[in-house]
Amino acid sequence: MATADRGLARRIVDQLNDAGLDLDATDGDALSAHADGRLAWQLLRAAQTDLHHEPLLELLTHPHVTCGRDRADHARRTLAFEKEILRGQAAGAGLAGMRRRAVERDEACRQLWPDTRPEMTELVDDLERALGPLLALATGAPAPCGRHVAALRAAWAVAAPDHAFDRAAFAAAPARAALAGLLDDLAAADAALAPLSAAEFAALVSRQAGRIQVRPHRKLHLPVQVTGLLEARLDHADLLVLAGMNEGVFPDEPRRRTLLLGRPWRERHGLPDWRADLGLDAELFLRLLHGGRQVAVTWSREREGRPVLPSPLVGRLLLALPRDPAAAPAPAPWRRAAPDDDAIAAAQARFRSEPAARPVWAPTRTLSKISHTALRAWRGCPYRFLLESGYELREEDRVLEELQRKDYGSIVHDALARFLRDGGEGRRCLRGGRADACRRALDAAVDEAFAARLGDLPQRRLWEAAFLAAGERIVEVELARAGAWEPVALETSFEFTLGSLHDWLARQGAADLPDTPAEVAGIAVTGRLDRADLARDGATVQVIDYKTGEPPTRKAVLDGEDLQLALYGLAVRLGGVGGVPAGADLIGSYYGLKPGDIGPPDKPHLGPGHDLVRDGVAVLSAALAMADRDAPYPLLPGGDDPDGPRAPCRHCAWRGACRVDEAQPAAAGGAP
Repeated sequence: MATADRGLARRIVDQLNDAGLDLDATDGDALSAHADGRLAWQLLRAAQTDLHHEPLLELLTHPHVTCGRDRADHARRTLAFEKEILRGQAAGAGLAGMRRRAVERDEACRQLWPDTRPEMTELVDDLERALGPLLALATGAPAPCGRHVAALRAAWAVAAPDHAFDRAAFAAAPARAALAGLLDDLAAADAALAPLSAAEFAALVSRQAGRIQVRPHRKLHLPVQVTGLLEARLDHADLLVLAGMNEGVFPDEPRRRTLLLGRPWRERHGLPDWRADLGLDAELFLRLLHGGRQVAVTWSREREGRPVLPSPLVGRLLLALPRDPAAAPAPAPWRRAAPDDDAIAAAQARFRSEPAARPVWAPTRTLSKISHTALRAWRGCPYRFLLESGYELREEDRVLEELQRKDYGSIVHDALARFLRDGGEGRRCLRGGRADACRRALDAAVDEAFAARLGDLPQRRLWEAAFLAAGERIVEVELARAGAWEPVALETSFEFTLGSLHDWLARQGAADLPDTPAEVAGIAVTGRLDRADLARDGATVQVIDYKTGEPPTRKAVLDGEDLQLALYGLAVRLGGVGGVPAGADLIGSYYGLKPGDIGPPDKPHLGPGHDLVRDGVAVLSAALAMADRDAPYPLLPGGDDPDGPRAPCRHCAWRGACRVDEAQPAAAGGAP
């Protein structure tokens, strides 16, 4: 396959790679896509971010980086460094903070094993030797380009000594040779360039590395080759596809008549004009038409939604054809082994005939406590709950201290608790009805909460400003509530046992109350109540849960599909929430924190007279099923659409471990 359009060539290569074909793409890849180009960028990026966790771990796990150590030893100590030094470490601690943590860790290990080497301290020493000059440039004034190049070369020599800039090895490492040439050019341009900051130098290297194409060695005996037109004229193929033969591509657009030096003057002085260039392209096109046993010429009919014409050379060729060329159909993607729909349908039929639930064969971890999160997980998919709770399987921990959605919610909860705490400035301003003072107190509480959790992370200011945009509305809601309600519990933990829940339900005369064996009665139900407000007359308690996203509907609470507020209500009834009277009338609301929907609704989600006994029986029954590790577990969570917006399968990490996909139709629109 030959084309003069590099963009088209890359798209063809991507599609053929996706189809599983082994091919030779002679255009190559950008230097920034090769391991050597990425290593140079990672060295600069780690220094620019003051050894932030993400770029530092990318650098330490780069295949070239060993810092002069044995590769296995380096991988082992990098893993230990990630677990012991970076986890829980606030971003921006820099080299000094990492050294302090490394010394503490090595000293703790030495207390247990006196002969242990100080591996973490040695790793920090290696980082300082490698990145010290780059870190100094990152925090210093602009410096000459040659100084930046020297610091990058020195960092490379320490971090990847086995992949040094050795001229003898460049023949086997074209990407490293291209990188060495780029650094040589930048150093040679030192006198012509103004002093650069470290960020400007990193951006310069990144831009140039993206423009340099590194062409691999020609591979032999591969069935498919993607080449340029000049390369294709030297080979003979069984099938040659000349792709992208459009006007403006071949011949390209600059080949037009020159206005300054016309044809007569050029002919008189023996200079070629645009006709000569076009003639060379026509000769190349003619040679390509004889470059294979079969030759196919393709061109696009539209580009970016607009019609385009074929190359004038193709237009001349069409004049000699007896009929119009056929438009290519849209074929289905080719794969090495096409799926057999009949076999898939038969397998699905066998799967649907099997029992819906399977016994648990391997021993599992005994259930010791239950939370609303665990209860929701079990009700969503018992099999996922078995994997995570019974076998303690987890998604890989995110070591990086980045602000995520759940982190944002916890920080917002903390900020509101600081604003409403008893004796605080926010509570005093609310009692006095001073809106401006309340807003200042809220701003101060938000600043304290975000600073305590995030320090100087760049996401902090963005999320803080997003939350404070609703500050006026939050103050309005709290001022309106201050006359009728008083917060009596803020971010309060609660705990009660299944046995105490069973006894309370029995006293309430609950129907269909399941038995609670003694070995299960001691299991604790734990949680954290965001907020509980007591009416001024002391007769009613309102449990509140903050929601930064979309809260459950009132119907879901009334029908018992959502049990979070009911669980909080049970904790109050059982006396598990300190400072909240257990015998007061109970209501519950979700407090929206999404822009445009601030505060609890006028009509509570969990209203007066809510059947809390029914929900208590549901919680107890679910808890008993969760605790029974010997019961068969269904492999499918139920529902006809596992990819629906509310389906638990949509973003499940264990979707490949269950069999939900086997239950889907063999083809779109087909029935199994």
